Amino acid sequence: MDPRALVLLWLFASSFVAAADDPKPAFDAAASKLKFLAADDLLYDRFPDRVNPPEDRDEHNRIVAALFDRHDSADALLSLLKDPNPKVRTLAVAALDHLGEAKVLPQLFALCDDRAPTLPHPGLVAMIPGMERDVTPLEPQTVSDFPKAIVRRYLTAAGPSGDVEQFPAYWEARKGRAYCASWFKVRLERATQGVRPVPAGRAAQVDALRDEIDRLAQPDRAWTILYLDAGADHVLFGDAACLAAAKSLGPDALLTTLNGKCPSDDPDLHAADADNDPTTAMQLWALRHARELFRPGDAEAILKLQRLHTPWYAIAAANLDPNRAGSIIGSAFRVFSRHGYADAWARSDLAIARWQLKGLAVAGETVNWFYAETLKDEGVPHSRVKFLQALDPKSLESRAMTAALVNDPRFATLDWSSLKAMLTLINGWTKSPVVDPQEIQNLRHPYGEQHAVQQPEQAAQVYPEQTKGLNAALDRWRASIKASVGEWSKQ
Repeated sequence: MDPRALVLLWLFASSFVAAADDPKPAFDAAASKLKFLAADDLLYDRFPDRVNPPEDRDEHNRIVAALFDRHDSADALLSLLKDPNPKVRTLAVAALDHLGEAKVLPQLFALCDDRAPTLPHPGLVAMIPGMERDVTPLEPQTVSDFPKAIVRRYLTAAGPSGDVEQFPAYWEARKGRAYCASWFKVRLERATQGVRPVPAGRAAQVDALRDEIDRLAQPDRAWTILYLDAGADHVLFGDAACLAAAKSLGPDALLTTLNGKCPSDDPDLHAADADNDPTTAMQLWALRHARELFRPGDAEAILKLQRLHTPWYAIAAANLDPNRAGSIIGSAFRVFSRHGYADAWARSDLAIARWQLKGLAVAGETVNWFYAETLKDEGVPHSRVKFLQALDPKSLESRAMTAALVNDPRFATLDWSSLKAMLTLINGWTKSPVVDPQEIQNLRHPYGEQHAVQQPEQAAQVYPEQTKGLNAALDRWRASIKASVGEWSKQ
């Protein structure tokens, strides 16, 4: 080829690349065509699907997707934050948020006072399923609204406060960092689009985030895995990965964390105040896995901590020191003596732990605890149901424990919810159901199960006939259960 032609071709290609690298023309064009910007959806990396008319929605999604598909760098987009056109500034904010780079937060924070009117957003109420309108109403929006929402999301991920005014202090603790645990949390919410279970089409985004976390250096990788996944829904990792991460840190680091002083330099793992420790879920998870993570000699140190109102310090210590389990759990019962779900559920956890450690040796104590629970202000599932659901249906001891509950005179007044949970066990132990599962499912009361169980006198007063029918059905269930004991209790 003629050298001069090569030069011309090179010059043409260079000019094309330069033009493509300049995002302004594309953003100017998009700003002139868009009728609205669905910022609330874009925050979660999704496009709206209920805006009407459909052609306006499709046009919005096509234009915004084309901007994102340009893959402009953060540096190229930052110049657009000062564009004279407020719509261009807003679109630049959207594109920067799409990149997921926390380093641009200071520049976004600078726009939080930008009151210029910009692209409106679809009315949220009209986008709720069943409330759609032929033409979705549009509501005014200023440039500041979108960056405020982004900054607030990062602040909330790192702690209890979403006050944008707290951003300078937040950034002072994080500037210069390549990553923080809460930044991965924000990205996880975008990867999953804030939906559980995770949409099938988002697996690639979740996998990419997991791979990035896996590449972190230790111990940051371990702390980040525990921060995101321990005690959570295991979207990114699982219990096995969390246990491996915790074991890599060692019991001393975990004990220090239980004491409220996580030995990580990540500011997201340090409490802003005594009431808001970001490692609380991690601590509770570690206590629940005490036997795998701590040494027998750590039992006393764990008992002395008691920073949270939880029975799991005692349960962890009992699991580490089984010889003292009876006295440790007995003392803990006295700590959680109040009515209401918090203490009642704590007592249930203690009863479950004592049963799992001591078995039929504590059957008498367990029966007395079970029937002593008043169920007052507990909610659902209440403490008795929690215990029944914790029984291993494959264990012969579970059958013996259930028989002990049935043979106690107080069984004559056992509540509706407990009978349902008990029948789930018993129907699995008999050749044919003791009570038909369909009958169990179909039993109703106008007061609702929770209120009928916790306020039986009031239920009888307000709905006397329906309550009489309910009680008659429960009496039949109790009689059927008692008659079946010989079939399942000793097999």
